[in-house]
Amino acid sequence: VLPGGMARRGANPTALLAVYAEHGRLEEAARLAIAELRAHAQGADAATRTRFASAWFPMPLLMHVCDLVSQAPALDGLRAELESAIDEHRRRSEADSAKLAGFAARR
Repeated sequence: VLPGGMARRGANPTALLAVYAEHGRLEEAARLAIAELRAHAQGADAATRTRFASAWFPMPLLMHVCDLVSQAPALDGLRAELESAIDEHRRRSEADSAKLAGFAARR
């Protein structure tokens, strides 16, 4: 179980994010994505983050929301924050994968 965010509460943040994006609720979509990305990073170990990362918030959905938010000039600050959160998530995912691969190679 992930340590924070909607996934911990048994909710489905991916579905909610998709609904927000589909209905033009871009500020809510961006805020949800940022909050969930941050919650995902806190407290979970590399194995847990890696196991749930792709199913939890698929990167194509995150990029789609980022593209939609970038089309709304009023949300430029939020767009920059979302892009930063996505980049941090990507770097952490790559580092987690490398860490786990190194651990598996030593076994």
